Amino acid sequence: MFLEPGSVDMVRRIHHVKFGAIAFGCMLMMVNSCRKDDAALSGTVQRREDQIAPLIADFAFSPSICSTPVAIDFQNESKNATSFDWDFGDGTNSIEVNPHKTYQQSGDYQVRLTARASGRSAVVTKTITVLATQGGGPVAKFEVAINPQLRTEITITNQSINADSYSWDFGDGSQQSTTTLLDFVHQYPGPGVYTVALRASNSNGGNCFTVLIDINP
Repeated sequence: MFLEPGSVDMVRRIHHVKFGAIAFGCMLMMVNSCRKDDAALSGTVQRREDQIAPLIADFAFSPSICSTPVAIDFQNESKNATSFDWDFGDGTNSIEVNPHKTYQQSGDYQVRLTARASGRSAVVTKTITVLATQGGGPVAKFEVAINPQLRTEITITNQSINADSYSWDFGDGSQQSTTTLLDFVHQYPGPGVYTVALRASNSNGGNCFTVLIDINP
């Protein structure tokens, strides 16, 4: 093929332009690919953050209000936590999941629970009121026996002293009982750990007593 003078320079320019266009196109492809990868990575991180379960600190306790001395059972209702720090408001602490605490002095106590997991923490605070024991007040006490043949059934023997009325909480969500029978039976819906709480009362005040039972048929 015969090339006229100056054609070689023209070919070189054409090749240079084509090569530059190809290189620029490759750069655009690389940049767009990086942007897509960054967007995909950002979306993955966001999805992972969205998938982290919320950390919730919460607890219940029983009995709610009683006279000294009173033993309080704490039921930990926190969500997605792996460790716990309890501050009972009187200078004592615990790291148990469901601790038990006896208050010897009357007063209002700010109980704080800190739930922790993977560097995160959540805090909840509730007030426990402990009343002063008055002279002539009742003394609450009872015993629990599990039926060996029907292990979801318990027999309660009320041993309280100087009480006129009783309020029972069986810890299973059932309706509270005010029976004055000294011996009676309660049926649980299934296995579990339950707190039986009694508040015995008279005109001088009330006193509480709790027993933790393990129903395991």
